[in-house]
Amino acid sequence: MLDTLSVGCQGSWWESKISSPTYSGEMKPPLPIKKPTEPVPLVGPPINFRGLIYAPVNENGVIFLFSKVAEDSGITIEGIQIKFPDAFGKRYERDKGYSITIEFEYKSSDYERHGHPKEGCELIVCWEHDWKECPIQVIELKSLVKELSSK
Repeated sequence: MLDTLSVGCQGSWWESKISSPTYSGEMKPPLPIKKPTEPVPLVGPPINFRGLIYAPVNENGVIFLFSKVAEDSGITIEGIQIKFPDAFGKRYERDKGYSITIEFEYKSSDYERHGHPKEGCELIVCWEHDWKECPIQVIELKSLVKELSSK
């Protein structure tokens, strides 16, 4: 069996690595898996929406889900960045594109909790809109997914 497997590796990238002088022949042990100090949900409730099985549980999940509905919202993303605001793009209305800046949050109130300024962002995209006095336009993905799923 080993001969059969090694034949497929001859001349391969892998063979060049194991025959190199830097290969010691020893496999490093896997890194230990650290358990969280407090229970953290790894997945949200099932939504089965456009290939996403579970609802987001954090900002990264919101960004991923928004990538699946941005076009439905009339928005194109031109760039995502580390600094505030998270993204910039165009919002299309009546065949005209208007520049827009976007901040992604799990909950809309996280925007205020993170200390972001009220200026410099035209749209908050979140999973749950819980900031009732929010002075910025909000797209709540939880509601949008329900609406798009019913179509």
